[in-house]
Formats: sequence, structure tokens, C-alpha cells
Amino acid sequence: TMMPDYVICLVAANLGLTRMTREHLGIAVIQDLPVIVLITKIDMAPDHILKKTVKRVEKMLNRTGRKQIFFEDSDNFNESTLNQISLRKTIAVMEISSVTGKNIESLKTLLQVEQIILLY
Repeated sequence: TMMPDYVICLVAANLGLTRMTREHLGIAVIQDLPVIVLITKIDMAPDHILKKTVKRVEKMLNRTGRKQIFFEDSDNFNESTLNQISLRKTIAVMEISSVTGKNIESLKTLLQVEQIILLY
């Protein structure tokens, strides 16, 4: 069958959640897929808007029934946490910026480790 290994939902920090993002997340959860949420463009969003977006993302994820873990850097990429994501019990959330490079290397690491876990 043609099923994705995992879903990455993008949320622009300066724009917040859209109806389409909510729908895509809902579909991913219904299909029982591992989910990674990336809050992008954090360099463009004023602090109060970023905090509001993060709060709304947390509220949306709480409705899925899955736990969430906010990754700040690759230090908390332990095997147990990554297995929880692969087993669809936890949703990974990460704030990134392609302008400043914040968490880009951590995202690459997460995707590489996630791919290794999916192979086994």
C-alpha cells in the first residue's frame, strides 16, 4: 500500500493556524500516522504572536489525544521519545527558521533518526 511514513504539518508563526492545517492534522491522526509539527518563520513573528501561535498549536494538539513534545535542540532526541513518535503516541513540535537557521540542524537530525526507526 501507499501510505506515508509520517506527516509534517507546517504552521507559519506569523499567520497562526489555518483551517487547512487543522484538517490535515486531523486526517493524519485519523489515519494513525506519526506527526511532526513545524512552526516556521519564527524570525518574522513578534514574540507575542509567536507565543499565541504556540499556545494555539498546543490546544489543537491536545484535542488529538496524543502527547506532544516540543524539541528545542537535538539534546532531547532520546530513543524512548523517538519511539513514542514512531508509535504514534506523541507528536513532535519544533520551532524553526530558515533565515536564522534555528533548529534546522535539529530538524535534520530528527528526520534522519526517524527514518532509521522506520526502517526497523
